[in-house]
Amino acid sequence: MVFSLLSFVYLALALAVSLRIFSRRSSHGTALAWLLLVILVPAIGALAYLLIGERRLG
Repeated sequence: MVFSLLSFVYLALALAVSLRIFSRRSSHGTALAWLLLVILVPAIGALAYLLIGERRLG
C-alpha cells in the first residue's frame, strides 16, 4: 500500500514538473537536462527546478 502511494506521488510529481519544463523552455538541451534531473531524483529535482529553474521578473 505504501509503495503504491509513493509510486503514484513519484509519477504525479515527475509528470507535472515535466509538463511545466516543456511548456516553459525554449532550449531543448536545457529542458532535457532538467527533465533527467526530475526523473532520476524527483523530489530534489522538482524542488531545484521550481526554486532556480524558472525565470522570474524582478
